[in-house]
Amino acid sequence: MSREYIARDPRTGLPLNVGNAPKRKKVETVIDEGPWSIIRAEDIISLASGEIESVTVNWKWNDMKLGKASGVRALSRLIGIQIHIVHKILEEALIDQDDEVRIAALQALPLVAEQHSGELFEVMEVLLDDPVAEVRQAASKCLGDVASVFPSATHYMMIDELRHSDKGRRKEAWRGLRGMVKVWPDVVVGHLDDILQEDNVELRRESAKLLRGLIEKGGSAVWDLITWSMQDEDVQVRRSAANSLSTLANHYPKVALLVVEIGIFDDDNKVRDRIVKCLNVLDTTSMRFRSLVMQGVRHREISVRMACIRLVPRFLSEIEARDLANELIRQELNPEIIERLEAMIFDEELEGDESSKNRFLQPAIPIPDRDKAIMALEEGVLDGKSISPEPKNDAPIIEFPESNSADSTGGGERNTAHRNLYKRKNLKQAADPQDESKDNASEGNNKSKQSANKFKGYKSISQDDYLDDDDFDNDFTDPEKSDRLDDADLY
Repeated sequence: MSREYIARDPRTGLPLNVGNAPKRKKVETVIDEGPWSIIRAEDIISLASGEIESVTVNWKWNDMKLGKASGVRALSRLIGIQIHIVHKILEEALIDQDDEVRIAALQALPLVAEQHSGELFEVMEVLLDDPVAEVRQAASKCLGDVASVFPSATHYMMIDELRHSDKGRRKEAWRGLRGMVKVWPDVVVGHLDDILQEDNVELRRESAKLLRGLIEKGGSAVWDLITWSMQDEDVQVRRSAANSLSTLANHYPKVALLVVEIGIFDDDNKVRDRIVKCLNVLDTTSMRFRSLVMQGVRHREISVRMACIRLVPRFLSEIEARDLANELIRQELNPEIIERLEAMIFDEELEGDESSKNRFLQPAIPIPDRDKAIMALEEGVLDGKSISPEPKNDAPIIEFPESNSADSTGGGERNTAHRNLYKRKNLKQAADPQDESKDNASEGNNKSKQSANKFKGYKSISQDDYLDDDDFDNDFTDPEKSDRLDDADLY
């Protein structure tokens, strides 16, 4: 039974950090279909070891004769119990004199190495410089397949292949490095740390494209890589690094703000556009962010100025934003930005139409029900019905004699407080002998109420009684004999 493979850093020997993907990534290409995939299992070992020269199979309705190379290619079907036998045969096939056998062995290596690697990678490293071009291509492709599964075993091979002059071999190595991004982020960061300092601009461009996928699990080392790339002399490198800023802002907004300060004054339009998109994600409460935006509203580029002006209302009050717009519009020449600033200056509450102004008015306080009732009583209407007392035509008017108050006043002048009190009585109630006692009691109550109302200035009078503009009773005419108020004080 094979031991669990542990990827270690070749420089320190410590286990490598694992990303969020499964620890052991299976090889994507398991077994390619071909005539070798239908060879009988009992014939594979014999055919691959050379005990038998060939076997005949029917592939797609055609009889085909397969030799040793097809047997070696089919070894990956026997991994499991027979892994040690398969591993030994594969090692011998990798150094076979036949080019086709070596190529077939390289194609079967990824699956066999999953269970038992042994000396396979050392032999594969030699085959990368094989004199036959087809073998070199097969070895390069095999490296791209196994690099993401065996990062420590292929570390030094990747260092050379990533920088190789041959474009095909370099392409396969970068394919293997991209496969490590989610599985072994520390390994990728280590490679990019060296490559971004290379003079070859093509290598730096390829490295910058991988930065975005390393942000979440790459750690603080990725922050330095992004910062270096944002200051690179090549515009393609800076653009690729700027593509990672939005992701960086989502995970590490404070770090992203530091990088944005570097890139916001970049000469390239695409870099600045990506910087502006990143600004929309950052925290507006940061003082560094506010300072950056206040610098951006005076930037020489129109797109940066417009983007920063749009961000101003997010952290400034309406009055502060209006004051800033008044200051900026004096020196602005772009019509689009001027229109934007005018919209910020316009105060709808003061300069808008009537309907716009009304929207800013404070709603009126609702009238309490008590005040509504008082207003209704003053108008003589309650719930749409008149409550004013109407005199009855059949009730006679009883006139009380006027009292001579000349003696009491001493001046012989009539007191202006004298008024005649007229009282109407309902004849029907008076004519009914059975209700005579009730009328007497009611009359007594009315008199007591009238006496009380006289002191209140006749503010409350029963519906059966009303006052005329004449005199009061003689009992309240002499102000010297009474402490009551005179006519002027009553009103």
